[in-house]
Amino acid sequence: MPVWLRGILFVLTVVAVWSGVHVYLYSKFAVIFQPDKAAKRWAIFALVFLAASYFLARGVDSFFGRDVALPLHWIGAVWLGYVGVAFSVFFLYDILLNLPLWIAAKVGSGPVWAVKAKYWGIRAAMLAGILVTVFGLVRNFSGPVIKTYEIALDKLPKSLDGFVLVQGSDIHLGGLVGDWYVSRIERAFAKADGDLVVLTGDLSDEHNGGDGALLGRLGKLRSKKPILAVAGNHERYSGGEPLVQKIKDSGIDVLRQTHRIIDDGLVIAGIDDSVFMPNGLGDVPAAIDESLKGAPAELPVILLSHRPSLMEYAAKAGVDLMLTGHTHGGQTPPFGILNRFAFPVIKGFANYDQMKLYVTTGTAWWGAPVRVFNSPEIVRFVLRSSL
Repeated sequence: MPVWLRGILFVLTVVAVWSGVHVYLYSKFAVIFQPDKAAKRWAIFALVFLAASYFLARGVDSFFGRDVALPLHWIGAVWLGYVGVAFSVFFLYDILLNLPLWIAAKVGSGPVWAVKAKYWGIRAAMLAGILVTVFGLVRNFSGPVIKTYEIALDKLPKSLDGFVLVQGSDIHLGGLVGDWYVSRIERAFAKADGDLVVLTGDLSDEHNGGDGALLGRLGKLRSKKPILAVAGNHERYSGGEPLVQKIKDSGIDVLRQTHRIIDDGLVIAGIDDSVFMPNGLGDVPAAIDESLKGAPAELPVILLSHRPSLMEYAAKAGVDLMLTGHTHGGQTPPFGILNRFAFPVIKGFANYDQMKLYVTTGTAWWGAPVRVFNSPEIVRFVLRSSL
């Protein structure tokens, strides 16, 4: 199928699903508020505006700049988060209450309390959607939490025992992630006080890195050694090679199918996200091989990869620890469920033979600034020698 046709089908699918979700929500709001004819027209107009606001903001940003688009962007992004939560809550209401009551009514007369249960149930669902969204906003805007784990590496020399590697990921600079949130990120990395900072992709959503000011601040995060990073899918979407170059210009060393040796005792390898590769995921094994070419076999290997894919291959290639991001840990419903169909692990640790995988929930957010299932994070890995 031609790329242009895939693109058209993708857009049509998104529009159809997004429209269908709003029709579903309208049906619930209509039951709750029972608007008259005039109110219905205003409600439909408001829903159409809210449904389009996030996408309109992206267009306004492209033509008139971030500052002009920012108010519309905030409206659209918060609504995006609320829609995900509200749809999930109302869907549960339908499955757990409406469906059983409908079946009971078909079989017999149904329970006498059915009408009151539906009356209060749908209102409780709406209130739950609002409260959960507010909770997710507060949790997200509180900034990244710091998690610390000790990781034993069999081949790590004693001289590097206690070495602190700090991972950040999925920062998505630009849009809503501006100076105010970058300040929270800076404070978190300063508190983590790592020997080496690694960033596993999706650093910027600014076209070609914007003016470089925000990226420049990432390049100055507290790290005793030069910061290492890999390119994520959003680096490709937001400019590709010019954006990767802008990241390098900020002082960040971008590993593209290559590796660095740290203090003669640790190999840090990195690969581009598969969207940079002609054959997508099919090229990832070769990229892993290329990144490890010439690496000393007697040293432990940490692989940086934006998305958690082909872990089995990485393990067979001799990787000891694989650090990834991309999934945001599900971030908000219903994506926490949908992500599990796309990736075997969406957050935390998993083992593949001798290799450990860690999937971070990300340091900021993309799309809706709502985190229901997890907090944004940076992760401190205290490396321990088993020698």
